[in-house]
Amino acid sequence: MLPTDRPNTLKADAYYQFKWLHNFTSNLGLFQYFYEGSPNTTYANVGYSVNAFPVKLFNFGKWANITQDPNSGAIAVGNPFTYRNPWYNQTDFSFSQSYNIGEAKSLNFQSTFTNLLNEHAVTAVNSQVDSSYSGTQYITPGGQNAFGGIPFYAAATAPYNVQASLNGAPIGGQLSNNVAGPETINSQYGKPLYWQHPRTIRLQVSFTF
Repeated sequence: MLPTDRPNTLKADAYYQFKWLHNFTSNLGLFQYFYEGSPNTTYANVGYSVNAFPVKLFNFGKWANITQDPNSGAIAVGNPFTYRNPWYNQTDFSFSQSYNIGEAKSLNFQSTFTNLLNEHAVTAVNSQVDSSYSGTQYITPGGQNAFGGIPFYAAATAPYNVQASLNGAPIGGQLSNNVAGPETINSQYGKPLYWQHPRTIRLQVSFTF
């Protein structure tokens, strides 16, 4: 499942043109879009911090609810599931008016309204479990970090317990595996990151000759 996967989409266009008072021509256009929300994928630093090795913890398009006990710091990881953003709905509208001055001359006015109803759907949420900047935030599969060479890559590419790994991360930026404890879960995890663009209006005047 790709990040842009939207199994259900619907597009509808309507266009109408009419002439009046001999020299006036009006055009109306309505464009409607319905897109199923795109999936979100849980990821975290593995082997080292600062997003050197960001890894999708479960699979493309799989999400897990993750909580942390405020007293003990213990992390609990829920079962992975497909978590999509809300449906993306957008209405665009255009209107143009032209006045024929002669056989080959016309004065034209056009207005385009993008996201006419000013919808505000969430298009992405923060999917990173840990911090991008802290030197203490990364998972060590099998007790290995990125400097472990082949044993690290062997452990990182094999199945491992995500909850246990998050609860046994290095503390204090240590690259040794002697000191470990729960990571600090990113406070922005699961919160909206990007939204649908707000309404915009474009106006244009032109003279054709």
